[in-house]
Amino acid sequence: MDFDIITVKNAIEIARQGSSALDAAIGVAKTLKQLVQSPEPLPVNLVDETIEELHLQILAAQEENVVLRKAIIQLERENIDLKRRQEKFSGYELWDTPVGDLVYRSGEGIEPIHYLCPNCHDAGIKTVLPGNDKAKTCRAASNHGNFNFSARPVPRTWKPRNKRR
Repeated sequence: MDFDIITVKNAIEIARQGSSALDAAIGVAKTLKQLVQSPEPLPVNLVDETIEELHLQILAAQEENVVLRKAIIQLERENIDLKRRQEKFSGYELWDTPVGDLVYRSGEGIEPIHYLCPNCHDAGIKTVLPGNDKAKTCRAASNHGNFNFSARPVPRTWKPRNKRR
């Protein structure tokens, strides 16, 4: 799983919405404070409405907080998955074979030298390519194909087969 930038953007937007909800709740609390500190008698219906609005704003902020926490948990999971994947494939480098095919080659300290299928690598699977010095094939998925390590010589005496009539 790749680190998803959309999840990050969503988390930032949720944080903004939560901040706005908290700002609104603070504004309502200030209004309530002004009402209470006023020397005039308190209009009960206005106080009740203000308290109800404050309650709704606090609930909205709490809801945004829950959504934000879920987004943060998702980001933490993606981050853990990304770190695990990086650790799993540490020591491997993308390498051009002598004929130009791309594979992942084991780096220094990983013996014996071996090669990984790039398609499996991209899917997060570590598949060692078996084969010989000329070509290696991914056995995990046949559609990943062959990876050539040396050019095939063109036969000098190539002849088409006889056609049957």
